Amino acid sequence: MPARAGSDTSSSMVYALVAFIVLFLAAAVFSVTMYMKNEQYLNEANAAADRLAALATDSQYNTVKSLSEPRAGRTALGQIMDDITALAQLIAGEELGKISAVDARDRVTRMMDPMWPDIQNALVGMETEEETIAEVSASLGLKKILEMMIAQINAGKEGIKDLSDQMTNLLQSHQQQIEEREKRIGALEGELQKASVVTKTGETNYQQLKKKMTEDYEKVIENLKSQDNEAQGQIKTTREENDKLKNEITEFQKEVKNLKDRLQKLSPQPETEMAALEPDGYVVSVVPREELAYINLAKNDHIYRGLTFSVYDKYQTIPKTGQGKATLEVIEIMDTISKCRITDSDATNPIREGDIIANLVWSRDKKYLFCVAGDFDFNGDGKMDTDGRDRIQKLIESWGGKVTYTLTVDTDFLVLGQTPLLPERSAEEDGLDNTKEYQDQKKALESYMEVREDAVALGVPTFNLSRFLYFIGYYQQAKGIQ
Repeated sequence: MPARAGSDTSSSMVYALVAFIVLFLAAAVFSVTMYMKNEQYLNEANAAADRLAALATDSQYNTVKSLSEPRAGRTALGQIMDDITALAQLIAGEELGKISAVDARDRVTRMMDPMWPDIQNALVGMETEEETIAEVSASLGLKKILEMMIAQINAGKEGIKDLSDQMTNLLQSHQQQIEEREKRIGALEGELQKASVVTKTGETNYQQLKKKMTEDYEKVIENLKSQDNEAQGQIKTTREENDKLKNEITEFQKEVKNLKDRLQKLSPQPETEMAALEPDGYVVSVVPREELAYINLAKNDHIYRGLTFSVYDKYQTIPKTGQGKATLEVIEIMDTISKCRITDSDATNPIREGDIIANLVWSRDKKYLFCVAGDFDFNGDGKMDTDGRDRIQKLIESWGGKVTYTLTVDTDFLVLGQTPLLPERSAEEDGLDNTKEYQDQKKALESYMEVREDAVALGVPTFNLSRFLYFIGYYQQAKGIQ
């Protein structure tokens, strides 16, 4: 009996242990299951929170949630989608009232984007004129845009009304002008009818007058022809008489020339030639070392700085060639004397006190009249200087003389250059006589020959270039003129 009791106790412990183990395992399985379920719920809750965060922030969620409170039985998102669809329909019309809210924004954007440039151009002068087209609606809003456009439309209506009134006034004024012009046209038509009658009468008078004038014209032509024939006869007679007179004049000119030549041979040396051989002053003193000389001409004698003189020996008369022993140039004019620079001298025949001086151009109380003709070669290179006559004129006028290119009875001296030469021509050259150069040179030659003949006939003293330069004390200086 005791042994059986021990056996029962051991079995009970075994059953209890087994039951404990079974219950422990069941609890463990239940715990693991619950843990896994809890993890799944946490993951689902986190995923739901992430999806909610992607949809809206907390503040946005609270705002959306409040939309459903006044309207029981409707979701907030449903209310928003209805509002989006209503706004799209309001903006773009009934066409967008039947589409989903998802496509509404893109459809509104595609419809409105092409219109923004026109809206911006229409809203001239609005404050957002410099903003981009995409910012127009955001800066103003559709309400503001519609108000501005309504204002412009109303202003346009007022303008149209004003234009309509102006057009009405213009039409009335135009109608009045048309009526006045029609009246004037009627009056002019009446005058035209009167003028037509007058014109017919004038045409008859014109034809009669034309006939009479034609007859008178024919008579005048006949008279003129008769007078012309008489005039032609008189012209022929006059020409014959002129030819006869020309022959007589030619013979007379030959006789006059012969008489002039004979008179020139018989006439004594003219007094004007003696003026060139008269001294103008004398040398007061000489400073050879400084190449200076003083002459008795001073301020009251009206001499000039730069005036030159030829110096001649006091014991001899002035030679007809004009060549002296030295030349002077006035450099300083004083009250009683003048200082001169010695420009040329001969060491074997120096300047002495009392030597006489002369200049053909200069005179105390008279302006000599010079005639200049011909070509001049100052530097002796055999080529005529194109400005030769101008140089002669400048020298004469600088020292008080006057120059002319035509010789008259009043001419005192003639400065005669070389004879102008006609341009050379070859046998092959034709028509050279018609060139301007040839004609100019021919005219110069004819003028030169005429001056030379007149000088002989009138007895005017004639000086070639060298003799003229000697008589004014400028021979050596002229050689250096450029």
